[in-house]
Formats: sequence, C-alpha cells, structure tokens
Amino acid sequence: MPPEPVVSTYVIPEPYDRAVRRLRQALSGRGLSISSELDLAERIQRELGIGVGPSCIFYVDSPGLLLEAITLFPPAAALLPLHIVVAAQGNQTEVHLLSPSHPYLTAIPALVRAPITRLQTELTGALQKIAMRQGVCRAEG
Repeated sequence: MPPEPVVSTYVIPEPYDRAVRRLRQALSGRGLSISSELDLAERIQRELGIGVGPSCIFYVDSPGLLLEAITLFPPAAALLPLHIVVAAQGNQTEVHLLSPSHPYLTAIPALVRAPITRLQTELTGALQKIAMRQGVCRAEG
C-alpha cells in the first residue's frame, strides 16, 4: 500500500507576482485571512547571503474558525493558522499545503480537527478557482 499523501501542490499558470495577487483575492473571496507572511527568499538572502527565487509562506486562517478551535481545545491554536508555501517556478507559481490526510492532522481528536478541516476545505476551494492540482508528495521511508 502506498504511503499517504503529505503535501498537496497546486499550480497557478502565472508568474509569481500576479499569482500572489490572485491568491490573495481568492482567499479573501472565501472569507479567509492571511494573518502573517514570511518572505523566504528575502530571509535566506539576509541570513545566508544566498539568492533564491521568489517564495513565501502565507499563514492562513479564519478568525471564526480560530475561535472555534481554541474554544474546543486551547492547544489547537498551535495548529492554526495553516501554512501554505507559494513559490515561483519559471512562468508559473506553485502552492504547497499539508494534505488533509497528513498524520500531523489526523492524529488530533475529531472534535478539534473539525474547524481545521473546514479551514482546509475553504483553502482548497480558493485554490481550485485559480490553480490546477498538480499532485501530492508522498512520505518516503
């Protein structure tokens, strides 16, 4: 039996800057917020002096689902917001996120997992409007 998917990848058929704008709009259209972001390329350049292509991490949440999660089980706040990696790949942009079947997510109680699952569903819905699912990366080992 093959290992479970670990990361889902979506491809936005546009250069990085345009793809990021479209992604922001798509997330907002689903009631999702980018609570923070980390410019990975800038950080690697600053800390290591190495240039890499544009990439960032968006920390995506919904305040209502965050409230629900921490009300049900306060440590659930450690699982939110969800992290998505946005990376330039030539003339297109890839978006990577944990698959719903990732052991990291399936190991938590169902009651706590419910708001996280709804957030993933909304995030996936936003991505499907602007991107094509490329596939999944599987754990090796």
